Amino acid sequence: MSFTEGSKVKIGANGGSEFTVIEVGYGGDANIVLIKPVLDAGYQFPMRIADLVPIDGA
Repeated sequence: MSFTEGSKVKIGANGGSEFTVIEVGYGGDANIVLIKPVLDAGYQFPMRIADLVPIDGA
């Protein structure tokens, strides 16, 4: 599974909120992406790729 900048994701299979990937390989770690909420662009945070689920059709 790979993500690119602009990909839409959720956190976990049961996650409700949508997030946008804004940086892949955050902090020099290929397993970390920086994400921000779709509905509240006021903050961003890193997440492990393994914890994210892509949203189909986004």
